[in-house]
Amino acid sequence: MIYHQSFEEHTSITKRKMERQARTPFIQGQTTKVYLGHEGPPILNTFQNLAVVNRKFHRLCLPELWQHITFPTSMPAPMALWTDDILLKHATWVKSAEFELEDKIYYQGIHQSSESKRSLYDNTSLIIGEDIRCGIGPLNIGKIFKVCPSIESVTLYLPDTEGAHESEWFSGLTVRLKTPFQLLPQLQHLTISDNGTRDLPGEFIIDIIKQLPSLISLDLFCFKFVQKQSEEESLGWNLVQLQKLRELSLYYITCEDQTWSLTSWAE
Repeated sequence: MIYHQSFEEHTSITKRKMERQARTPFIQGQTTKVYLGHEGPPILNTFQNLAVVNRKFHRLCLPELWQHITFPTSMPAPMALWTDDILLKHATWVKSAEFELEDKIYYQGIHQSSESKRSLYDNTSLIIGEDIRCGIGPLNIGKIFKVCPSIESVTLYLPDTEGAHESEWFSGLTVRLKTPFQLLPQLQHLTISDNGTRDLPGEFIIDIIKQLPSLISLDLFCFKFVQKQSEEESLGWNLVQLQKLRELSLYYITCEDQTWSLTSWAE
């Protein structure tokens, strides 16, 4: 079943949803914008309206409706609404997930708070002169992976803040990213990008793929892998260990180690 939403329909639905947003002192007086329309009549597109016609159409549409999830979502809302409610009902259908990760620049003084406190801002919009979205942190990514064990594909977009790779914020973010992937040993497709060409340090990626024996495809954008004293810690060596890997795409990648000769890479 294939559904293509028209531009006119998308614009109309977005406008109606925007009318249900509200500015509220969400945490410690910090003014944020959240979508408060979940308790009112649902705002549905054509395909979603088809899904509620009757039980037969509902069963037919469910796989298409929930096979892919993206965070931040189209309308800002507390993550608990998703991890403690919505996804619990539809997790079995979720096969792929896309995340734009949290960025220090959008947290206005709360970046030194605990991870659990920062996670409360995930998927909301901070009012800082314009409609800036908060991304998703590793804590909530882990909750989503736990609720949706059937995920086969994940795309991660790292923060685009200038100089992020030099900061403790980025180091802490990448360290915390390793834990959620322990919940998805069956993951088959992984894409990690920083949305730029800044040669971000890619050591954390090696730690992630070590936990993904079922990986079939791997796409990496704009990372730098320095030479390691131990061959077992290099990118090339760890890629060779992925026995099911069939597709490898590297864009603007700097690899200083000499481990590519460990196997005959297909052209």
